[in-house]
Formats: sequence, C-alpha cells, structure tokens
Amino acid sequence: MSDIGGLTLDRKNICVSHGRAATVVATLAEALGHRVTRGGHSCASDVPCDLWVVEADEPEALAPYDSGPPTLVVAPRRLRTGQSQRLFEAGAQRVLDVEACLLEVTFSLTELLFGTCCEQKRYAEAYGRVPVTFMDEQGVQHRGCLTGIAQRGGQVLSDTAPIEGAMVTLQAEIGPWQVPIRSRVAYVDDQLRPGFCVEFALEHQQLAPRIASFLCESTRPQPSPGTTPSRVSA
Repeated sequence: MSDIGGLTLDRKNICVSHGRAATVVATLAEALGHRVTRGGHSCASDVPCDLWVVEADEPEALAPYDSGPPTLVVAPRRLRTGQSQRLFEAGAQRVLDVEACLLEVTFSLTELLFGTCCEQKRYAEAYGRVPVTFMDEQGVQHRGCLTGIAQRGGQVLSDTAPIEGAMVTLQAEIGPWQVPIRSRVAYVDDQLRPGFCVEFALEHQQLAPRIASFLCESTRPQPSPGTTPSRVSA
C-alpha cells in the first residue's frame, strides 16, 4: 500500500495461469509493480484478483474464468482473426498471441487495470518504475527509471537527458532480461523534475521484442546477484 498525494493505493493483483507465454506476461507484470499469483484458477481461487492472465488458444479453456475480474488471454501460438474472435466471444476482454511485443502487453495490462489516466499515473509513481539504461549523443551510458507507461509513451526519471527529438533505445530491466525499447525524446523536463518524456516509436518494426522472443527464456531461473542477465533482441 502506498500514499501518493493523499490517495491510498494498493498494488494490483494479477492471477496468471500455467504456460510459457503466460509466464512472460507475469514477469512483465511484476516489473511494472503488480502483485502476481501464478498457477491458474485452481491455485488462485482464494486470492484477491483484479485481472486474470490466461494462456489459451481454444474458447473452452476460458470456462473457469467466465465471471469476476477481466481476462487477458495470451495464446501460445499465432492466432488468425477468427480464432481471436472466438476467444472474445468466450469472455476475453483482450486477446494477444506470441507475435505481440512487450509494449502491447503493457498497454493491455494498463487498459484493463485502470479506469483513468490519473489513476494509472499515480500508481506508476508509487510502484511502476522500471530501471533503464540509455546512451547520450556522445555514447555515454546513463541510468534512469521508466514510469507512467501509456499507449504513446512514458517518462524517464534521470539526472541527464538526450536532446529533444533524438532517437533513443531504452534498455529496460524486465525480470532477468534487458529489453530494448525504441523511443523518441518528446520533451525534456529539467525544471519540473530531472528526466525526459518519450514517445514510443510505434512505426518501428523493432519497437520492442515479441513474446515469442522470450519463450525459450521464460522458464530459466532469475540470475543471481552479480551475474549478467540474459539479453533479448527484437
């Protein structure tokens, strides 16, 4: 629980089913500051839940989740339009497959968990700071935190900032992975708070890695302190 500006905020509870694709989503959700319970309906039936993440590619798999919190479905393979539609008809509020990039997953989590942008921003200030590194124009590496991730962009809290308009690749720490996110510096906000705002390069084909890039990695253990995390490229 956190108190931001007089508003008390509890962590969001996300219940995640078994499966490698679902595990990737769970790892991302934890990096965004959410509380994650793994194991599916049978393991999480008595746990407070704000959102179900279910790995499935057939409508029948959604039967245990037909009431209660919203459901985000992540399919372990690429889906056709008709297959996605059947999952929606079975009760899913969002349907993704392994071709979705991690930012698409983030957008879906945000849209399903928060009713307003203000609520999402306050929650991000309290819990959702993702460590990142980036290079300036001279090739010097800097560290910061990416927060307030929304459909178009987010804010990087850092003591330094690239120039406005510069393209920058943020290397985000998502669990055991260093995840590159292609971005454009939209606004440098030195007066209000050190750091800068970014717009995600949504037109860029290598915006961020897809779920499929992590499937062979998702069951590996977290690295021990002092070890080098796995790097996944788009």
